[in-house]
Amino acid sequence: AGAAAAAAAAGAKGNEESRGNQGGEGGGSAAVSRTSSADPPPADAAAGPTRSLRVLVADDDAGHRLMLKAMLSRDKHTVEVAEDGSVALKKMQAASYDVVLLDGGMPTMTGWDACREIREEEAK
Repeated sequence: AGAAAAAAAAGAKGNEESRGNQGGEGGGSAAVSRTSSADPPPADAAAGPTRSLRVLVADDDAGHRLMLKAMLSRDKHTVEVAEDGSVALKKMQAASYDVVLLDGGMPTMTGWDACREIREEEAK
């Protein structure tokens, strides 16, 4: 699986930005971020996070999951992990997340497929 993460914001509706790069051999990454138009931008982004977020990290590489969890936890975010897209979707049904990071090329269910299912569920 690819080392890149696909990000899909789960939760607030508002402004949306999408980017993607489908790398070779089923990998690659995508990023979709949403911000509520009611949330003001931070005064100084370099000052660090303005609030703690609930983050779900899905990656088939245990080292990547561990690294991302450690980095995000250091900034006081609450982080849960999943080893593939299908496990991530199950966790999303049981809990609400501010941000979901998905590896694009996981086995069982890729981050791309999980992101597509997240979008379909949000559209309902």
